[in-house]
This record gives sequence, structure tokens and C-alpha cells, in this order.
Amino acid sequence: MDSVLSINNYCDTLKQHGHTIPITELKLLFDAIVDDLNKNNRVCINQVISTIDNNVDMSKLADGTLVNHELILLIRDTFISLLNSNNDNNNNVLEQTSNLFSIIIENVDDTNVEMIKILFLNTSFIETIKIALIAIATNGTQCNILLTLDKLIDGLKILQIKQKDLQDDDVLLELIEPILNIIDSIHYVNVFNQLQIVLTTDCVSTLTIEQKFFLITCPDYLTYYDGKHSEDIQCKIAQTMLNRFLDIFKQFIPSVSHWNSPILQAMRYVCCILQYISFNDQIRRDYCVQHSLLLDYIINILICKTFVNEMTVKKFGTNVISSLMVYALVYLYSLTFDGTLLTVIKDKQLTMSILNLALTNCKSIQFDAYRTLAMIMNENDVKTLSNTAEIIKLFINYIKLYIDNLLREKVLQNTLLSLKSLVQHEQIKDELAKHPDGIPLLVRCVLETKFNVERVQQRALEILWSMTFNEKAANILTNDQHFMKHVKLLSSTSKDEGVQKTAEGIIWKLEKKDEHYSIQSLSNKYKYDVMISYSHIDKNLCYQIHERLVNDKFCVWFDRDHCYGSHMQEMANAIENAEFVLICMSDSYKQSAYCQSEAHYAYERQCRLIPLIVREKYRPDGWLGFIVSGKVYIDFPKFNQFDVAYQKLLSEINHHRKNQSQTTKHQPITHFISITPQESSNNDRQSIKFAYCIKTNIELWTITDVIDFLRDHKFECMIPLCQNMDGKKLYRMYKMCDSNIDLMYQSLNSELNQLHKQVLPLNIYLCFLDELKKYVPITSSQQQSLICSVM
Repeated sequence: MDSVLSINNYCDTLKQHGHTIPITELKLLFDAIVDDLNKNNRVCINQVISTIDNNVDMSKLADGTLVNHELILLIRDTFISLLNSNNDNNNNVLEQTSNLFSIIIENVDDTNVEMIKILFLNTSFIETIKIALIAIATNGTQCNILLTLDKLIDGLKILQIKQKDLQDDDVLLELIEPILNIIDSIHYVNVFNQLQIVLTTDCVSTLTIEQKFFLITCPDYLTYYDGKHSEDIQCKIAQTMLNRFLDIFKQFIPSVSHWNSPILQAMRYVCCILQYISFNDQIRRDYCVQHSLLLDYIINILICKTFVNEMTVKKFGTNVISSLMVYALVYLYSLTFDGTLLTVIKDKQLTMSILNLALTNCKSIQFDAYRTLAMIMNENDVKTLSNTAEIIKLFINYIKLYIDNLLREKVLQNTLLSLKSLVQHEQIKDELAKHPDGIPLLVRCVLETKFNVERVQQRALEILWSMTFNEKAANILTNDQHFMKHVKLLSSTSKDEGVQKTAEGIIWKLEKKDEHYSIQSLSNKYKYDVMISYSHIDKNLCYQIHERLVNDKFCVWFDRDHCYGSHMQEMANAIENAEFVLICMSDSYKQSAYCQSEAHYAYERQCRLIPLIVREKYRPDGWLGFIVSGKVYIDFPKFNQFDVAYQKLLSEINHHRKNQSQTTKHQPITHFISITPQESSNNDRQSIKFAYCIKTNIELWTITDVIDFLRDHKFECMIPLCQNMDGKKLYRMYKMCDSNIDLMYQSLNSELNQLHKQVLPLNIYLCFLDELKKYVPITSSQQQSLICSVM
């Protein structure tokens, strides 16, 4: 009786002073409570828990002097006992205890983490939670303990977010399978379908605890996990849930513009799960059909006017709608890494819709929109962009934000992956080279050893390799002695094959190519009939082509075994000693700096190029379109039957061989040097293409490019009128001509006559405008009004 009175007195003290009592006094009070509980056989523990939950500043319990106090351990052990008893009378104290534990976890830091691990990473504690989760996965909902479990699972997720090294703790890993089984269970679908009943009921604005636990808390726990078992988890989710998600979307998407808050929250985590599993290469390949079907539903979410308008007008930085859109957009982006799915996405013609998303006030959506566009835009789309400098600025700001935050290194990794795709476009290369922080930040990613070798260092190297095809960027890198020394070291000593090959490619492009090039002699004697230049992503079809050629007694140079290609020296030797070079064209080929190096070298060596399309509906543009322009494409996917396409390839080879006696191999040209008519014969000029051809946007032209254009098209009489004009000035002149063609002709003719005593022929003037039109940016009013206002 005396002990009970003492407990009552202690609880009264906590009620009166619990929020203000110092930690030292609170510890003394806890000591006294433990003494009395031990004397009283702990019958009053529930009263103590309730009093602490309602009256004490529980953040104090995370203090190092209290978190491992015997009273807290006693409360934990009591919780284990009560949860195992499965008695509804204990629900209130269980909820209060889980609330207490959640607050302790929220205050974890480096000073108390070891003590919190002792408290919560306790085998009996986790096993008790596991048993309860298994029962729910097996039998369905147990509403009497769902609130308790909801708080605990959420709290343990926070613990792993704050202490990332704990996610593969052997004790905590015991929770993964039962939570995964809950999501994979039919009970998940049944709970989701309950939302259909309240679809049009405006008064329902919150999820029930049952809905929150199944549709939010459990998915949230799993999708934050990225430890050593993540691929197994993703595969198990995909096996069951992709088809179920198709059924769910089929029911709910028709009413997408009328979704209430519970549906929005549930759909947010459907999209969260989708983006979580879709970065797994195997899942994208194995479930390509399901992903193709899901795409249409995801697009309906992304183009929903209700969502887009709300995010455009209002500032929804953390709103459920913006979260839903971010997850949907990231899922779409992840699918672009599969060649087949990328073709499907491009067929949807989503460029303008995704540009619309970049108008929103949500920075993360802007970024995800632009990195998705990086994967699906072609050169004509890029030409419509009037804000490429702002796009590059956005990417660079993300790199700056996360380059020194190793806890968020994944964001840096994904940013580099997107930028790697974006720099395939010449206009983007030019803007990145001009930005004062662009090249230096990428160089940092290469030089500093703190980064992931494969996902940061190698990706930065691959971007820089692509940038070596930009004259300004190439000069910056060549003059950075520290960078060049480090890359040379990587090319010879790196243990990572990808890094080594990429580093070698950079050194080859900046230093060794011209040395090798100058000592080679051209010969009509070939060591190989065919050299196959391809992206490893397209290996299956390319392997098939190689095998058929070998069976037909062709001598073929083919890099079959290495994802990143052979040494650059071997590549160059193969090109120089091959009668034909097959250019196996696809999106991945154009994005690859290695493939670009092969194609450029073959082009500069004046090799016989035979372009093959190896991905359905692919059409080359940009630098690749320039290299294969005027040549016959053999479209393997279009023929449907491999044998038909292969026979077309043989016919093309035979055609070239028949005409071999009429074909003259010309001297190779240097990539950055423009060649004037005086330097080449008329026959030579037919095979030479100038640097301006690669820069498909006139605004990127230099003064030399302008002169090359005029001479190449025999507009020499226009040269005096265009003296010292770069591309931007020439574009302004074109717009003046386009707006008043007659007046500008009279003005130019008069100027030429007065200053140079020449006449401007009308046909030259008209042909000049027609040819120049091919290089001007697309400026339709609809596109311009939208794109100019982006950012």
C-alpha cells in the first residue's frame, strides 16, 4: 500500500512539473519510481507510462543519462509482455508506449545512438513486433494494435534514416519480410478498394488507421530501405504488385481529376513503390509489358490539368499533389533507361507536357522534368529551347548542393546520370562549357576520393569525355594539368575497368588521337572486312549480326567481351584496317562518348560507313545524324525478320565493293579545323563537311563557321555583307530578311554596290535564305510562349 501511495505521489509530481523538471531531477525521480515498482511487483507500471506520456517533455528521455535508465528498459519489457498478450484492454497503454518510443527515436543523435540501439534493437522487442506483423499479413487487419504498430514502424524507419548504417542490422532486418508480405497480401488490395466507396464523398478527408498502415506506413518503410537486400525486395514486389497496380489504376484513373485527399495519399505511395522498383534493370526488362501498360496511367496523372494548375498557381513545396507528381515523374524517368520502353515513351510525344511541369513552383519537379526531357528530346526539341543556360544552371546548382553531402550522394549520382544524357546535344555542351562552375565541378567529382567510383567518378568522367568534343571544353581540360595528370594515372592504375577505359578515352581524344592519326598511312589493303561499332546496351542484335557475318566468312573486328570497349589504340587500328565500319545506331549509341569517338574517328579517316538502325523507330540526329547523312540506313527492327535486314546489309556491302574502283579515299580532316576551298580540290570538297554542320543551331556558329557556310554553298558574294558576323548576328540578319524580304534585298544590294561595286543576284539572295533556314531555331508561337517563360 505504501508503495502504491509513493507511486501516486511521484506521478503527481510528474503531472505538476513534468515539462519543466530538469533532467538531473527527473533521473532521481525515475530512480525512486523503479525502487517502488520493484517492491510492488510492477503492478503500477501502466499508471507510470500514462503519466509520462501525458505530462513529461519526452524529448528529455533521449538524453544519455535517461535513455538507458532502468525505468525505460522496464517500460520496454512491459510493452513486449502486453503486445504478446493480445488483450484489447492493453491497447491504450500500448499506444502511449509506442508514442513514447517514437519521440525518443526522433531525438537520436551521435551522443545517444549506442544506448538507443540497446533499447530498441533488442531481439525480444523486434521479435514481438514481427509476430504481430505476420499475423496481420496472414489474417488481415487487427485494428486493436494497428495504431501501436503504425507508430513503431514509422519510428524505426526514422531511426534508419538518421543512422543509415543500421538498415542492415541483423535484428532490424527481421521486419523486412513481414512488412513485404503485408504489401504483397490481398489485404492491401482490399484496403485500397475501400477508398473507392468514398471517392465522391467530400467530407472524408483523412485516412483511417487501417488505410494509413497498409497504404502509407508499410510502403514508406520499404521504399526507404536501400541496403544489401533491396534488389530481392524489389523483385518480390514486382512479381505480385505490378499487375495489382494495373487493376488499381484501371479503377481510379478515370476519376483522377476528382481524387480526394485519401486517394491522393494512397496513390502517392503506389507511385513511390513504382519508382523504387523501376531503377532495377532486371525488373525493367522482365516486366516490360506491365511497365508499358502502366505508362498510360502515369501519363494521365502527369497531364492532369487539376494537378498542374494547382502546382503552377500555388506554392506546393511539400504538398501531397507535388509528392505524387514527383514520384510519377521519377518513375517515368527511370523507364527511359530501357531501350524498348524509351521508344514507347518517345512515341507518346510528351515533350510539351513535361515542359509544362517545368513551369510549376516545385523545384524538384522542375529538375525531374528536365532530366526526363534529357532522355526523350531530339535535336529539334533542343533547338526550341530558349533557356538552355537556365537548364544547365539548374543541374549545376543540384551538383553544388549535394557534392559535399555524402548522406545524399544518391542525388548527386542521379544528377550526373541525367547530365550525361543531356550533353549528347551540342547546344547543351556549349552552355555547360560556358558556365564558370560546370567543368570545375565535374573535375572535382573525378579528383576527390570520397565519391562512389562507379556512380560518381565514372559518370563525371563520361560527361567530360563527351565534353572533349566541344572545343572550348577541350581547351579547358587540356590546360588543367592537375586533371590531366590524374586522368593519366586512372587510365593506367584504376582497378575499375569502366573508369580506366573512360580515362583512356579522354587522354586519347585530347592528346593521343592526333599523334596516332599523323603517323598512319591510308591503304586499300584491309585486315578486316567489317568493324562493328555499337553500344553494349544493344548487344543482343549486334551479337546476332556478328555471328551471321562470321558464318558467311567475313573477317570481323567485334568487341564482344567488354562493356566499355577495348583500348583506344586497338579501336583506332581496327577502324584503319577495316574495309567497312557498321554504325549500329540507337539512343544509347548517341549518348555514349566511346561510340562517338569511334564514329568520329571512322568518319575522319574517310572509312566506308554503313549505318544500321538497331532500335525500333530510332532516327539519328545531332552529331550522329551529321556523320551518317546522305547514307542509306538499314533498319533492322523495321524489317521484322532478321534475315531480310541482313540480306539488305549484304547487298549494301556488295554495292560498295562494286563501286570501289570509282571511289577515291581522300585525306582525313581534323575535327576542329575549317577547310577553305583553296585548300581542297572540288572533288575533295564534296566529301568534306564543315564544323557548322554539327552545330545545328545557327546561334552557336563562330565567325569562321559563318564564312564556311557561305563558301560551302557558293554564296561568296554575301561574304562582304557578313564580315565579322558570328551566328547570333547572322540570325538577326535572317530575321530581318524574313520579316521584310523585299526591303532587305534592296538594302543589301545597295550596300554591296556602294561599298564593293558588286551586284547581289536575286537567286543567290533567295537561295541564301532557304539554306540558312535549316539552321535557325524553331520559333512557333506556341512553343516560344511556353518555353521562354520556363524557369
